Amino acid sequence: MDEQDEQEVAEIEDVRQFYFTVNMLTRSRRTHLEIPEAFTDKTGWPTCEECALVTSSSDRRDWPVHFRFEDVGGGKRTARSVGHGWTVFLRDQNVKSGSLLILEVMDSRSLAVTICHPDSPRKHVVKTQEAALRRRSDGPVFTKTVRASHLRPGLAARLDLPTSYWREVGAERFRDTWFTLVGPLSAVRVKSAAYVTPTQTFCYLSRGWSDFVALNDFKLGDTLQFAAVGTAEFNVSLS
Repeated sequence: MDEQDEQEVAEIEDVRQFYFTVNMLTRSRRTHLEIPEAFTDKTGWPTCEECALVTSSSDRRDWPVHFRFEDVGGGKRTARSVGHGWTVFLRDQNVKSGSLLILEVMDSRSLAVTICHPDSPRKHVVKTQEAALRRRSDGPVFTKTVRASHLRPGLAARLDLPTSYWREVGAERFRDTWFTLVGPLSAVRVKSAAYVTPTQTFCYLSRGWSDFVALNDFKLGDTLQFAAVGTAEFNVSLS
């Protein structure tokens, strides 16, 4: 396992402190963005007043947002957006009441925003006859519900495998092994990793996982069913 994989594993039990969510259910959410105290305390974000929001889309456009720092006592601080940057972002992204936003650190001045729209059309259709034939499987082996930690940007995204499953087949099967995940819209090669210490073991899917989620239009809260096809392929569908 390389250093990057080990770093990813070290964060598995602590990922909740590296993101926060905004549920667009109240009017005040549309006027300013408040950075939670716990998020700032853990990540140090933001480091300056002039920052930006970045979507997970391929165009990588930035939306400038100006923040004002606020002291909360005990030497701690948080930040609150001022000006129109936040509202412009919401308008451009067509964020509606009921949308859920997941915000995670991209760098010292940028937050990556994943938007889960309440009425996004679901396009789970197998595109080709070849893909349809590949969906024959040996049967379901486990299910996973998509959480915010599974939707982290880029190489930080990963899916932890259920303990009951990797114990049944053996952790060694997932040590630096590549699997093909066949989803409703696209198939992607994804790397797995197994990290073993004297007290605990982690098995997970890492590189390629974020591409698989995006290409198949999976959303936060979806329950995915994994069905084995041979020894190095899974069919993945909404349960």
